[in-house]
Amino acid sequence: MNKAIPYKFDNQFKAAARKHQSNFRERVLFVDIDLSTKEKYGTFLSENAAKEGLNFYEGYRDEIKGVAGKYNQGSWANMLRSEHIPLNIFVPMKLDKQKTKRLLNDMLKLDIAAIDDIKIEYAPDPKENYLQDRTAFDTYIEYTHRDGSKGGIGIEVKYTEVAYKLISGSTEEQVVTREDNIYQTCGSKSGYFIDATDKRLIEDDFRQIWRNHLLGVSMMQKFDIKYFNSVHLYPAGNDHFVKIIPKYEELLTENGKQTFTALTFENLFEYMKNYFTDDKQRDWVNYLQRRYIIEK
Repeated sequence: MNKAIPYKFDNQFKAAARKHQSNFRERVLFVDIDLSTKEKYGTFLSENAAKEGLNFYEGYRDEIKGVAGKYNQGSWANMLRSEHIPLNIFVPMKLDKQKTKRLLNDMLKLDIAAIDDIKIEYAPDPKENYLQDRTAFDTYIEYTHRDGSKGGIGIEVKYTEVAYKLISGSTEEQVVTREDNIYQTCGSKSGYFIDATDKRLIEDDFRQIWRNHLLGVSMMQKFDIKYFNSVHLYPAGNDHFVKIIPKYEELLTENGKQTFTALTFENLFEYMKNYFTDDKQRDWVNYLQRRYIIEK
């Protein structure tokens, strides 16, 4: 097989992740690369291989492809970015909601009576103008609380990504640069932030974490749900989030901290082993660990 070429602009973790995914492509998927294209860096599947669904776990591939919808290169071909990861983790969870309920109650210390739905790349109805932008959850879990009310878990999934740059001229820029903008109004009303006008919240390092947290808060304020938890899921080797998450938590009140959870891939997969225990599920969890955990 052709050998992948290192990408000189990778940071340390991304270089390790690229090598890890390239080895997985070569040794597990048995897919070669075309050295004349961007596949030469080892972590883009060819279009044919991608359309077969090789970026998705084989044991649940048909179900995952059904949720993934129409082919797009980001989630079907790119092994290095995070777009395909929610599909590989959460679509199989949807197939066993009872075990997923038990996992979440244990891991997040919730009182879920039933999982109602698990949605990938989900945003509430844009006509309702929750945050007046295009914020969406990578995964959204709808549930019924033991008291009969509705709750939600919004999950943001990262892999090699770091800060989220503000795009000039974007809807987000128009919202965030307004004085007394909806982010600040929503945040102040929630009581979850020490100072919702703190300029650090709109910096590139924090803004996407803040927006996803606020999207759930806005759903509570519109009485769509009574309970909400914002979960930021990332690998322990991603030093950016290892450093940034504690700094974000310093900007939260005690009530705010109760609605935010930083969760590593490593911890999630270990929790999953305790609940997804039949043979097919064990194979799936083992795949997740082999695919995404980078040993130091």
